[in-house]
Amino acid sequence: MKILYGCSTYENIRDSKMGSERALWGLARALTERGHEVTITNLLHGAPNWDRGYDIIHLWNCSGQKGPYLLAMQMARMLYKPLFLTPVFWPVDELRTELMLSLELSQKELELQESSFSIYLAGLKMMFADAGWLLPNAEIEMDMVIEHLDGFQCQDGPIEQRYTVIPNGVDVEHEILPSLADDRPFIDAVERKLKKRFVLCVGRVEVRKNQRRLVEAMQEIWKDDPDLQLVLMGAVETKYVSSFSYMLEGANVLLAPEGPPGAVLKLMKRCQAHILVSWMETPGLASLEAAAMGKNVVVCDKGSVREYFGDKAYYCDPLDPLSMAKAIRLAVINPAAPQLTERIRRDYSYTHIAEMAEKAYQEALMIPIRGER
Repeated sequence: MKILYGCSTYENIRDSKMGSERALWGLARALTERGHEVTITNLLHGAPNWDRGYDIIHLWNCSGQKGPYLLAMQMARMLYKPLFLTPVFWPVDELRTELMLSLELSQKELELQESSFSIYLAGLKMMFADAGWLLPNAEIEMDMVIEHLDGFQCQDGPIEQRYTVIPNGVDVEHEILPSLADDRPFIDAVERKLKKRFVLCVGRVEVRKNQRRLVEAMQEIWKDDPDLQLVLMGAVETKYVSSFSYMLEGANVLLAPEGPPGAVLKLMKRCQAHILVSWMETPGLASLEAAAMGKNVVVCDKGSVREYFGDKAYYCDPLDPLSMAKAIRLAVINPAAPQLTERIRRDYSYTHIAEMAEKAYQEALMIPIRGER
């Protein structure tokens, strides 16, 4: 099959730190290894080469500006090609409230935020309604899509009957196993400051990732375990960090620069546990990678995380630092669950997920497309 993967991002698509784009590349590589021809196009920067005769059009991550996606969707319709959408969707109501409170926005900034969220939801509805087939990352994500369609209907039939769950994954062969075998030290700038015992949070330091409350939770832990270091690895949103910079002064916290997957996994290999207390995750590639590396994971019970980790993760309340502190203590003290590591490597490897995507594509090619002659 000739498959077009389309996304819209300001990131360097070939070296993106965004989870959805890394998932796109991981699945594309696995499908290529299975003999398919996969073309990846950043729709924000240019149009696909439609003369290549794609069999499948698959658009990724419906957040952000919708114009580039809608043009690609129209072309797919005109060419009578199966059109897939991986939404990467979760309602933003709680995040919106937290953003407004944490950043102390002015009235004008509040109005701009409200407007942007309204545009965001309107764009989502248009995309959901016109997609031929949805590929959500979890059943609960699909439940949220159906709820937020709010009267919109998929043009090809009931949306409840036109989806296949294709989960997020990890690159076991090319990333996880090589990193476990790599004993080289980290870069000097980080290695000199890295403590022997540390917990790790990988992700952009921003409101959605909720690091402020994570630092509050660590303040509770430091009362009886002052040597346990918190490492925050990711790009920093300056305005957000400035809202709790006073908590970082003299604290046992290391702000590590964002890095490629190899650098991330090198830190994961050495941490006591990985923590991702975001307001929403679907479910968060960093958590999946940490579990595949044999580490305990601390997560908030938001988004689709429970579908992936079941009862093998340590859950906490994103509003409650004491709940976080309790979960972190348990994750640090207890040995990792080998059953979780084994299941993530088996069921959520890109090799396995590529088989699932391939089957969904093949089935779609056998279904008549509206308007096709």
